[in-house]
Amino acid sequence: GISGAVEVLDDEGDEVKTGLFNSSGTYSISNLAPGSYRLKFLDWTGYYIPVYSGGTSSFSNAATVTVLAGQTVSGINAELSLAGKITGRVAGPSGEPLREDTRGYVQVYASDDPDEEVEYGYFDGNGYYEIPGIPAGSYVLEFYVASGNYVSEFYNNKSSFGAADVVTLSPGQVHSGTDVELAEGSSIIGQVFADGGGELDPNAEIRANLQDSDGEFVGSAYIHADGWYSFEGLATGEYVASFYVDSGNYFGEYYNDESTFAEATRI
Repeated sequence: GISGAVEVLDDEGDEVKTGLFNSSGTYSISNLAPGSYRLKFLDWTGYYIPVYSGGTSSFSNAATVTVLAGQTVSGINAELSLAGKITGRVAGPSGEPLREDTRGYVQVYASDDPDEEVEYGYFDGNGYYEIPGIPAGSYVLEFYVASGNYVSEFYNNKSSFGAADVVTLSPGQVHSGTDVELAEGSSIIGQVFADGGGELDPNAEIRANLQDSDGEFVGSAYIHADGWYSFEGLATGEYVASFYVDSGNYFGEYYNDESTFAEATRI
């Protein structure tokens, strides 16, 4: 048997109470105020897929359980299905270990919807990752580098969601060896000065934004007190930098002293 928890949720999805079930699967939750609730059943190991009352996988479609004053509601049962798991290793070019300063994670998306994030997992200092609790289905994986000069990518060595190789899981399957080799990234480093080349006001808050040649947002970095900023992990290509003033007596601009994206000097 398995053990885990039953969460009692209100209409907003907020947890009201939690009950535990043991290896026999029985649970009891007492002292509930009269009202309508939805239940979420989950085990603690990640080997099974959480399910809501009514057998659905989403809160919005869950069956409502109505509790009256002094009433005992019984027979609210659930069946948990085996979850799949994706494991692998993230490495640098030619399989070399990642540098020690590298941090990142692997995001799992539904293969037909880049906005549907299913699960995620961080990779450790050696690049290994493990993502349990994934239902049977087809997925796209993004390997995102949060720090370290490598280029983020989709599986398998693809630059976009649409071009990514799809990973398909059957119920309870472990998809191992889902490995990638990240390319070395390029960097943009610069320094911002006040008009005339003077030092910036140390109390000003200014950030550098980076877009690709199509205008898609790439990243943002705050300007340090000495004016320096940097972007790393960039793929080969053409970029546009802009400088936005959150606070301080300065005007924002595009590089290099331009007022629009179209006029900006490409990097």
